Amino acid sequence: MKMLIVDSNLEMGHSIKDKLQNMRHSPSLVESQEKALMFLAEKPKEDLPAIVLLSIDEGGINLGAETVKKLKESYPSCEVIFGSSNPCYQEAIQSLNSGAFSYIAKPICLDELQKTINKIEQDKELRNKSEILTEAAEIRTKNEKMQRCLDMATKVANTEAPILLSGESGTGKAYLAKFIHNQSERKDQPFVSLNCATLSPKFLETELFGQTKLITGEGFDKTGRLELAHNGTIFLDQVGELSAEAQVKLLRFLQDQSFERVGDAKTIKANVRIIVSSNTSIEQAVKEGIFKEELYYRLNVIEITMPTLKQRQEDIVALAEAYLGRAFIINGNKPKPLSEQAKKVIQMYPWPGNVWELKNAVDRAALLSAGNEVAIEDLPDRIVEHAKIGGDSNVILFPTKTSLEDVEKNHIEQVMKDAGTLEEAASILGIDTSTLWRKRKRYGIT
Repeated sequence: MKMLIVDSNLEMGHSIKDKLQNMRHSPSLVESQEKALMFLAEKPKEDLPAIVLLSIDEGGINLGAETVKKLKESYPSCEVIFGSSNPCYQEAIQSLNSGAFSYIAKPICLDELQKTINKIEQDKELRNKSEILTEAAEIRTKNEKMQRCLDMATKVANTEAPILLSGESGTGKAYLAKFIHNQSERKDQPFVSLNCATLSPKFLETELFGQTKLITGEGFDKTGRLELAHNGTIFLDQVGELSAEAQVKLLRFLQDQSFERVGDAKTIKANVRIIVSSNTSIEQAVKEGIFKEELYYRLNVIEITMPTLKQRQEDIVALAEAYLGRAFIINGNKPKPLSEQAKKVIQMYPWPGNVWELKNAVDRAALLSAGNEVAIEDLPDRIVEHAKIGGDSNVILFPTKTSLEDVEKNHIEQVMKDAGTLEEAASILGIDTSTLWRKRKRYGIT
């Protein structure tokens, strides 16, 4: 496994490096967070280390947590193991909250380190398997609107035209961008994504175009996402959040495939296919002068609008089962099926948060499920309550532990509420009026 050791104590760093090599890993060593960021910035995505063993014994607790956060934001595929010569509870909590996979006290125990490495390997393998299962489910659709999206995506995959993916938040635009890349001739080249809404304008420009250490000595060298995506595809999510300066630079890149890093006059060429997305109306942003009109028309050569999950009723159960299977696998548990009632409930719900809300709901259900199947009580309350209040009045929901007598009583009450007469209610229930009268008396139904 490829690793990067970051240790200000080079003697200790070399000792760990030698031991990791003896354990048949492939470690590199740098002595500061600045050099670590430079090392990672120069690596193509496919050559990044799987693990960063980070040890910062100077600068206090906050510096370590901030470094972990920077590493995880820029290189989410790298797992960070945080080591400290002065371990304390507060430092451990801060590093883990910032995204570290694990916290280890120094001097590092090799057995403990190897167990952590093994856990990272297992988690990566499980995630890969679960992603394959999920992608397979997302490719299959019974919905006409979604099928048109996939058909259009397949047709334009091998063109060089920029693509604008529009639609509500959570509809799966990032998934469709990856689908287009995988259908293209660039599929064996990098697929790089950047969410433009998660960074400040200054950091967003640096992240997209890169940075060269300024003449003043400030900052550090960083390879931008465009450069990393050379010969591949870049997906800019929520492109409407780009600053005016970044819009100008992106427009120029679309014109001649060239740009400059922040703080550098050297022009860089990159052959990159661009896919962008937006949750809001870019046309409105153009009218308001927030988004450059020329850039909008350059990006919107081909527009694909993703349907909401509410519009994909036929796919809801299949997607839920795929996400559920993924959740069980990641947590190291044997997958369980959705109960029939749970299937009915999730089909009634409008899913305002679309596929991401569905994924979060079944992730929760996988953690709470205690029976042989995922029941309605494992789902979030808002989903079950919607089925009871605003859903189909012909569907009556009961917790799995409800007795048959309670089910019968509830059903009789519901039928009598909807029926015009006692005779009509008896007819619907398939019993005679005298039997219905006795059951009403038994259950105290008025």
